[in-house]
Amino acid sequence: MMRSPTCLSVFIARAKLASLGTLSLVLLASFTLGACERGASEAGSASAAVAEGAQATAGAESSVPDKLPTAPELFAAHVEAIGGAAALAKVKSLHIESEIEIPARGIGGTSDVWWQEGRFLLVEGLAQLGENQAGYDGERVWTRDAFNSLRDLRGKEAELYRRGSSPFLIAEWERHFESAETVGRREVEGHKLFDVRARSPLGQEMMLSFDVQNGLLFESAFDEVGPGIEASDAGARRVVTRAEDYRVVGGVLFAHSQTTRAAVGELVHRIKIVEINPPIDAARFDHPQAGERVPADPTKQRPPSLD
Repeated sequence: MMRSPTCLSVFIARAKLASLGTLSLVLLASFTLGACERGASEAGSASAAVAEGAQATAGAESSVPDKLPTAPELFAAHVEAIGGAAALAKVKSLHIESEIEIPARGIGGTSDVWWQEGRFLLVEGLAQLGENQAGYDGERVWTRDAFNSLRDLRGKEAELYRRGSSPFLIAEWERHFESAETVGRREVEGHKLFDVRARSPLGQEMMLSFDVQNGLLFESAFDEVGPGIEASDAGARRVVTRAEDYRVVGGVLFAHSQTTRAAVGELVHRIKIVEINPPIDAARFDHPQAGERVPADPTKQRPPSLD
């Protein structure tokens, strides 16, 4: 059974926060399975691949050496590897233009992400799927697409977006995680990795895998959250993102290529332009319906205008 356009558009919308958070490619590529049909035929091979990767990550814990670097030590090494805390502190705003593609479907498009001191706006245009948006005005996290209209997020889903929108998640990990521990080491395609399990204040767990040689974040894995997603549906919920092609822009390393694998498919993301500290009008981050609350439950939302 073919997955719905809604599923694909939301998958890409969340994955595209990675264009903002190339320094924090953990949590940036999730999708709302609750908006999708549960078609096992098409998603089977992707689900198996994701499950295999998840098992490999979990297996790292069974071969934990006697002495491993602590999670804070690995986080500090990553910050130094991408340019250092002083360089990151100079970044007050970002604008990133990217290309995105779902190769198996021949669907491609472009995206723009603006970020300024915690607030963000993502706008993407996709062939066959129209325009999708996501944003945070400092108070409310929201999404809007051609299929679900405008929706305010809350709870774990809002936490996921706020965390995913941080361009320096590893540098400010204590703001987003209440605990983190190194759980093992493993090797993936010639890359030796240290695995760190981090837990958010609302109980979401993420696995962050750092390259032993250069300290850079290589891979991240987490379970999707959202309306209609069952906690027991672990295989379908797993999202694994790999970061590659780190390049220096303004004294900071950004991963210019990432591949996200999930049950709904594979998404390839390539950054084309990174602007550091561009002037951004504060109004760009305003909620689309300033002063009006939009229910998180799509069934309780006002239908889109046909005018």
